[in-house]
Amino acid sequence: NAVKFTQVGEVELGCEDVGERDDRITMKFWVRDTGIGIDKDQQAMLFDAFSQADGSTTRKYGGTGLGLSISKHLVSMMGGTMQVESQVGVGSTFSFTISFEIAEEQVIEPLVVPEQLNNLSTLVVDDNPSALQMYSTLMKDFSFGVDTADSGEKALAILRKKPIDLLLLDWMMPEISGSDVIKGLDEMLRDGVIAKRPIIILMTAYSAEPLDAELAKDSVYAVLQKPFKASDLFDEIINAFATEPKLNVMPAIEDNEPNQGAGLVLLVEDNFINQQVASELLKSAGYDVVIADNGQIALDIIDSKPFDAVLMDIQMPVMDGLTASLALRKRYTKEQMPIIAMTAHAMSGDREKSLAAGMNAHITKPIVLAELFETLSHWIAYKNSHKQ
Repeated sequence: NAVKFTQVGEVELGCEDVGERDDRITMKFWVRDTGIGIDKDQQAMLFDAFSQADGSTTRKYGGTGLGLSISKHLVSMMGGTMQVESQVGVGSTFSFTISFEIAEEQVIEPLVVPEQLNNLSTLVVDDNPSALQMYSTLMKDFSFGVDTADSGEKALAILRKKPIDLLLLDWMMPEISGSDVIKGLDEMLRDGVIAKRPIIILMTAYSAEPLDAELAKDSVYAVLQKPFKASDLFDEIINAFATEPKLNVMPAIEDNEPNQGAGLVLLVEDNFINQQVASELLKSAGYDVVIADNGQIALDIIDSKPFDAVLMDIQMPVMDGLTASLALRKRYTKEQMPIIAMTAHAMSGDREKSLAAGMNAHITKPIVLAELFETLSHWIAYKNSHKQ
């Protein structure tokens, strides 16, 4: 929900110790966002099954669904409590506290940093305060010397003043972007202002495709997609400094292996995270995938490619899956275009509604991979067997 309702800003997942007694510890977990927020009058109903914040939220965002009700129930079963703090236009924080038994203390193996990384001088640059704190703390945990900058301008000022071995640089920043910092760095190197170019690891929360195009003429050692694990960052640093790199350039991007020709699928889904997960799963099985954010977009593009099947979510803004399926059936028969409902609607009668709208099959979320692939394979084969 935090991701769905946050168009600008950030989503933070956190955990802290809020008290220890005898052999137990109480932990507080929270999800904080800078999204649309929730009106005070609506907050009390959020955890009720089947309730929505309001009609406009349902239409525009697809509603909050059963997730909050289920979450509160699970927390309650573990003896915890769940709360929400929210302000319209500012954001929301959903939190819960649970008491745990403290396990026997285990010996944590110390992080071993290779000798050649001792006294490494690093600069972390990010305009987001939370990200800047988090990634600079990671670098300090690696026992590196760390400077920080919350803008491209401050980063260039630091680079002018002192030698930096490793630059951990955010790509998308206001006024002076990561690419601009790299250009400024190369100008300083060319003009003799600095003697050595630091290893550059670029961070981005955006799709890698436009990034690759923009960096075609710039040189960076690696690109890390946010959010990334500490181990991924550490591995890149080890690879960069364990042996002297021949060139401080981003490795060439290898072409993906050709898919196995399983078929072309139109995935109709409004949730970005669900799009990513389903798309990657389908591609791993050899399917080509085109994504439509709602039923109307699906209708607009269905004739543009020879699709073998449609995977259709039910609850979507603009046009829902049932309406879109009825419209598609005016153009294609079940033999010509298999439509498979892929939805969290698992209540009695939902399958019948999907079939009544002209869909060939109905599978429920969370998706069972074997069921998804078997259903797709069956109906694509069914379609191909009815070709004239």
